[in-house]
Order: sequence, then C-alpha cells, then structure tokens
Amino acid sequence: SDFVLDGGIHINRSPLGRDFYVLTSAQQAKLKGDLRTRSFTTVNAALNTCEANRGDKIFLCEGYTETISSANQWSNVKAGVRIIGCGYGTMRPKLTWSAANATLLLSAANMTIENCQLELAGDPASVTALTVAAAITISADGVKLLANHFQVGVDADQIITIGVFVNGAKKVEIAGCVFIGATAAEITAAGTVVRITAADQFNFHD
Repeated sequence: SDFVLDGGIHINRSPLGRDFYVLTSAQQAKLKGDLRTRSFTTVNAALNTCEANRGDKIFLCEGYTETISSANQWSNVKAGVRIIGCGYGTMRPKLTWSAANATLLLSAANMTIENCQLELAGDPASVTALTVAAAITISADGVKLLANHFQVGVDADQIITIGVFVNGAKKVEIAGCVFIGATAAEITAAGTVVRITAADQFNFHD
C-alpha cells in the first residue's frame, strides 16, 4: 500500500521492488536478521545491490551523513531507483561536497533523490576555500529531485560554479526544493545554481 513519509514524500509500494537502508556504522550495528543484510553504510554500496527498473528504494536514515569527495561518487546508479531521506528538517540525511571535482552523475533514467540536505558548496562550518565545479549532473531522462534542501554558497571563497546541470535529458523534474546561499557567496556571471542545456519537457516548480 501507499504511505506518506516524514517530509511529505509519497511512497508508491511495488510488489516487485526491494527496500534497502543506508545508515551510520553505529546504527547498523544495532540491526539483526534480514534487515541487517539489506543495510549499508554508503549509498553506492546500496546502489550496487539494486536492480534496474524493479521498483527498488534506498532509504537514508535520520542522521546519516556522507561526504561527496570524488568524481562520479555514486558510480553504481541504476535506472528507476528512488533514494529517499527519512526524517524532517535537520534530521534529514546530509550529503556534503568536499572537493572541487566531486560529483554525482545521475546518468540512469527515472532515478530520484528525495528529502535530503545537499551541501553543494561544502561544510558551512569549514573555513577552507572550495569551488565545486559541477556538483550534480543529470544526463538521463525522467530523473527527479524532490523536496531537497540545497546549500549553494557559504562565503566568498566557498561556493559553486554549477549546482545542478541538466544536460540533454528529457522529462527531468525539480520540485519542492529550497536553494540557499549566504549573501557573501554571490554566484558570479560564470556560475549557475541550476543550468539547463538542451533539455526537453523540463519541469521546475514549487
């Protein structure tokens, strides 16, 4: 049956899909049985277990954090997989970019990232200069970013060049998201929070 997750995310249950969980090592240690076998401490490890277009979902547990530190960090992306953050407000899982070339390449059709905190310009508590070149690139059709909170600038030297790059994909949707940056972190003429190139039927709302 369908249900609504904290944060307003509506989950459609599939009789074919499997659920997987990503959580901290300390949280995982408390799990037993089948739930333990379906839990992981990184998103990419969970993606590796998913099957494309089966209706699989990956739930990121409350308080989970992951540092996005390398190019194509989620190299195991699979079509049709939903990555869903549990909780609300600051309890939602947080992904923090830490290197100029760090990227998520959403190159598998119909995948989603929902109800997460994405610190594209790095840790707001950091004092280290960082310019993230292209944090998220969407090149596959039907990808969705839903109800996420994006931080796109901390200060004058901790910022993004491109936050989300929609590159030649069809039916991409960004909905219910918040994009926020400090006044001192003004995006320059060369930079873009959301860049759209050769996209068809792109939907950006709420």
